[in-house]
Amino acid sequence: MQIAHSHCLSDDDARQRVVALTDYWSTRYAMTGAWKGERYQISGKTKGIRFDAVFSLAPGRVEVAVEVPFFARKIGRDYVERKLRDYLDPARSLADLQARLLAP
Repeated sequence: MQIAHSHCLSDDDARQRVVALTDYWSTRYAMTGAWKGERYQISGKTKGIRFDAVFSLAPGRVEVAVEVPFFARKIGRDYVERKLRDYLDPARSLADLQARLLAP
């Protein structure tokens, strides 16, 4: 499934926020990922459900191609959209988002 989220952040700020989100997933759910240019691919399991995603960054927009099992598509879409809204919200500071890595 494809998810797109528009934002009003600078390209660098948007990238740092996507890094904060993927770092959170890597730490919280032991997912693995890597950057390749302006794309970040991450995969693993959360709560026993396989999750694969590719984030693509463009000016004013983050696109995510997500693969989850059929039965989890609605939950997966809602979760990723909610996380994108949260992490790309200019009202939240990058420092606060990064501090979530340390929260229990």
